[in-house]
Order: sequence, then C-alpha cells, then structure tokens
Amino acid sequence: MLKEQIFKASAPTLTPVELNGVTVYVRSLTGAELGRVHHLTETFRAQGKDPSEVNVSAVIWATCDQDGNPVFSSTDAEAVAGLPWQTFQLLVQAVLKASGLDSDSLQDAKNA
Repeated sequence: MLKEQIFKASAPTLTPVELNGVTVYVRSLTGAELGRVHHLTETFRAQGKDPSEVNVSAVIWATCDQDGNPVFSSTDAEAVAGLPWQTFQLLVQAVLKASGLDSDSLQDAKNA
C-alpha cells in the first residue's frame, strides 16, 4: 500500500512549453535518466566530446504531449540536435527547471 502511495505521489508534473504557437510539455527526468545523463557526460568528456550533447538526450526523454506520452524517440536525435537554437534552448531550460537542475533550483538547494 505504501509503495503505491509513493508512486502515485511521485507522478511527474507536466510543464507546458510554448513553441511558436504550439504547446508541448516537459516532465522531470527520472532517477534512471539522470544516471544516464551523468554516465553520458563522463563518457563524452573522456572521449574529448562536448558533454552538452547530452542535452539532446534529455530533451528526447522529457518532451511529451499533454498526456505524458513521449514526442520524440532515440531515432530523432539528429533532428532534435538540428532544431533552431532558440527552440532547443527553450526545451533544455524547461527540462532542467522541471528536474530541479536549473541554476535557481541548484542555488536554492545549496542555500537550504
């Protein structure tokens, strides 16, 4: 019973993001996804690649429709990476904020 209550209370909140008159949603990253972000970041750094490429994966994982269904799949990575910079940054910042990883949230956690 407690387990079900935890899962129900932990359902992700969907945050609307307006993109040129189209509303998409982002959700917070899961613990597993955050682990993959960390692993990919370390892997990219070890290979001399730009770790900001991990943002493409974060956008793919967290962008969804109003019902929480994924908008993108891993096969969309190149297309997501090719989005106009402003659109891409808007999505990245929304995912970071929804996940508590934006600079304001991190500063608040540091000051707590």
